Amino acid sequence: MICACIVLATGSIIAATLIQQRDGQGPEKNVANAQVSESLQQNLLPSSSLSDVFKKVENSVVQITATRADPNQHIIINGVPSARKNTALGSGFVYDKQGHIITNYHVVAEATNADVTFVDGNTYSAKVIGKDQYGDLALLQITDDFSQEKLQPLPIANSSNVQVGEQVIAIGNPFGLSATMTTGIVSQIGRLLPNADSGYSIPNTIQTDAAINPGNSGGPLLNAKGEVIAMNTAIFSFGCWFCGPFQQHNAGITIADKNRNLSAPMGWNLWW
Repeated sequence: MICACIVLATGSIIAATLIQQRDGQGPEKNVANAQVSESLQQNLLPSSSLSDVFKKVENSVVQITATRADPNQHIIINGVPSARKNTALGSGFVYDKQGHIITNYHVVAEATNADVTFVDGNTYSAKVIGKDQYGDLALLQITDDFSQEKLQPLPIANSSNVQVGEQVIAIGNPFGLSATMTTGIVSQIGRLLPNADSGYSIPNTIQTDAAINPGNSGGPLLNAKGEVIAMNTAIFSFGCWFCGPFQQHNAGITIADKNRNLSAPMGWNLWW
């Protein structure tokens, strides 16, 4: 395996040198391009390593089920109008060992409680303790005894280090299919996406071709090391999906002591 990696890296350097000689590029640009190529090679995993990453993180990705009122639909009960309730299905991941779960705001919007289901099938009640509508970020606290789960928080990477072409892994519960993994690459970074519902444009989102479907919202987008670089949130069109970035400093999350409010400086997407 090591030899194969060395051959790939060497081949990239030789190819870069030949192209630059043809185009009249200098040795400094040659070295820089070779370093970028080598970095991208290190972020591409064989299928066996992908399996290792999945086994490492699968117990830390959860399914979120929330019942919420739909303000756009009403029913009449005993002559009194009442908002119709519907069930929202999404994903989330373990943030710390104290039972905090991160997901998208739109998964739990208008809800105060939700069910958190782990890959082993165990389901726990959770309370929504913080929301940021404009950042599309929500924080849940598991209220049941979850000691048997032995929670393993997912490590957070700095999304500002993400490169176009880097391999990424999306894990979540599309259409309720638990622990589903898809892979792809970073198609582009720094995308600005408007959101008609909030009237707020989300900056610095990551575009990927890793398949993301309804139910994936709130799940992690991982790098080759199994670190969270973004949250899977936006379905733009088939083959083109967007994810809200994570920053390493506090994971872009601040929990205020008084009102348990959240802030996400980099923002997120608001589509599910």
